[in-house]
Amino acid sequence: MMFALMLAAAPAEPLAKCPVSAHWRDGLVDTRKMVITPLSNVIDVNDDKLFWNGKPVEFDTLVGYGTEVAKLRPRPWIKIDASGADCTTLTKVMEAFGDAAACTPEACMVSRKAIPEGERH
Repeated sequence: MMFALMLAAAPAEPLAKCPVSAHWRDGLVDTRKMVITPLSNVIDVNDDKLFWNGKPVEFDTLVGYGTEVAKLRPRPWIKIDASGADCTTLTKVMEAFGDAAACTPEACMVSRKAIPEGERH
């Protein structure tokens, strides 16, 4: 019983040590200067709360958006603002959304710092 209480109280893994999936770029590039497409979508991960372009979204809906993004041409950028994330939730989002959206490091990126407003679009 005491072990279960200690486990529940253990702090979340520091985000700096959270590995980024091979399907995602670790860090941002300035997509406003890219010729391919100026469009981007931002996933905010804040603890266990998820937001798609600033609007609250459920996990399954977010994964569905990934499926739709994979069909778009030109392909929009996907950026995760992980500044408020815990490693477990971030990993889950990277894996499920990344698979659904067929992410590659050329189109999908994760920022461990807050994404400035000017780089969200």
